[in-house]
Amino acid sequence: RLDVNGNVVSRIEIGPATGPSINPRSKRGPRGLALSPEGQTLYVLNRISNTISIVKTVTGAVVNEIAVGSFDPTPATISNGRGFLYDAKLSGNGTASCASCHIDSDMDMLAWDLGNPGGQMQSVSTPFGTSSIHPMKGPMTTQTLRGLDALEPLHWRGDRASFLDFNGAFDSLMGGSQLSAADMAAYRDFINTIRFQPNPNQNLDRTLPASFAGGNPSAGRNTFLNEPFTGTVTCNTCHSANPGVGSNQAIIPASTLQEAQDFKVPHLRNIYQKLNFTSAPGANSIGGFGISHGGIDPSPFAFLSRPVFQTFSTDTTRKTNLSAFLQCFDTGMAPAVGYARTISASNLNDARVVSDWTLLENQAVANNIDLIVKGTVDGQRVGLLYRPGSNDYGSDRTGTGPFTRAQLRARIQAGDVLTPMGVPKGSGLRMGIDRNLDGILDGDTGTAPPPPAPAPVLHVANIFTTDAGGNPKSAFTRGQTVFWRVLIVDQNNSPVSSASVKSDVFRGTVLFGSSTTSTNTSGAALQSVTTRNNTTKGTYTIRVSTVTKTGATYNAAANTVSSTTFTIQ
Repeated sequence: RLDVNGNVVSRIEIGPATGPSINPRSKRGPRGLALSPEGQTLYVLNRISNTISIVKTVTGAVVNEIAVGSFDPTPATISNGRGFLYDAKLSGNGTASCASCHIDSDMDMLAWDLGNPGGQMQSVSTPFGTSSIHPMKGPMTTQTLRGLDALEPLHWRGDRASFLDFNGAFDSLMGGSQLSAADMAAYRDFINTIRFQPNPNQNLDRTLPASFAGGNPSAGRNTFLNEPFTGTVTCNTCHSANPGVGSNQAIIPASTLQEAQDFKVPHLRNIYQKLNFTSAPGANSIGGFGISHGGIDPSPFAFLSRPVFQTFSTDTTRKTNLSAFLQCFDTGMAPAVGYARTISASNLNDARVVSDWTLLENQAVANNIDLIVKGTVDGQRVGLLYRPGSNDYGSDRTGTGPFTRAQLRARIQAGDVLTPMGVPKGSGLRMGIDRNLDGILDGDTGTAPPPPAPAPVLHVANIFTTDAGGNPKSAFTRGQTVFWRVLIVDQNNSPVSSASVKSDVFRGTVLFGSSTTSTNTSGAALQSVTTRNNTTKGTYTIRVSTVTKTGATYNAAANTVSSTTFTIQ
């Protein structure tokens, strides 16, 4: 909420709990807002949970949360771990998350000097002996979180044996608390699902272009793989490629690199993304830093001009060709992934459309992609999956298909519309014909399966003191037992049973007593505290401190009432 001067006066929590207690596994991820015409209702689009939260602007309370669609295809590994990347509440002051620098799991194009003057030397075993890692590391660019699976050790210096070893950064870097072992494992599992996008500089069939950036990428690849720059050492000796990610994952001694410290051989899959830095004095840059650990080189050409590369350092042709190859380096994701053509009778015989359909089929045959098709067959919506072995398209419903390409062309000519699209290898079955991989084809399920119901969001609907019989009572005498009831409901205002409710009783700011009970089938938790004959007279306050239930969350901000008072006479 803002005042008339634009100052933030309060914040609305759309998640299930306020403060640092929020569970990142149930992160909402708000990405869009829509305000009702009268200004009384705010609709919040939650990208991570794939839901819409409905907020009453007068109270700031979330009154409902609904699923965006009839089916959420997000795999559990992603749902369970994604929140740890984006949750700023895991930091000490609640303003920074891992994604603050690793934007959408990638990089911020900046170099950070995150050395620790009070840190200790670290020893890491390498093929060349032991590498001594100094805590004052110097400026280093943010590395992407994409493609980390099986790339250990991690970091520029290889000082993290695995992703789990980054847990300490929640404390030392972000000022928060380390995650539990289970949460950190869930975070790692999510990170290991993240892949690089295709390199846009490659041809759609995953070959190298004839020329790029003034060089010959194919000649550059030959130099990279086969031509030594000193003795028998080639680029490929350390930056294993073709196949490979561009790294043999070894930590190389500083003396070999002519550097101040040892470094791990970095992969090369995102070189093309780091070339928006200009090192000329006074120049403006789109990207603040370039390639290498410190980001000081604006291009592979400049990097290869270092004396350590000996014969290459003064060979303009080889450097230009190597630079062209590196900018076209394969990311592990084929360029045909995500490429699609919508085909109707009007463009069915267009040479470019025919060629693209053939290219997509050939890429599937080459195991670079899976090929799916969405659209209509005989006027009915259908999903199809290309089967290279039989050169036909399986359908998402029993008794329909398979179809040859010629049969699909005939149906398009008759009025159907189809869109073939390349998808990541291994995902075609899920994306094409069986969205939840349960063995039941999408077309055989009738209607889409209902989305999982959002986790119940609990709040306190009422709290009042009573006598032993349940009759309202607010004044008690010394030595009597004070009874009260706490009514717990969900976001639909339905009573919630089996919820554990803890209430605290205060005399001013001094804790007098507590009671923890579970709600009954009417949603009421029956609680009590016994006074003594010498109990101080006056007004006491009962406050609900926690409400817990397995599979549900507690939103204190939505409470109709959170406390009540009684008097001791």
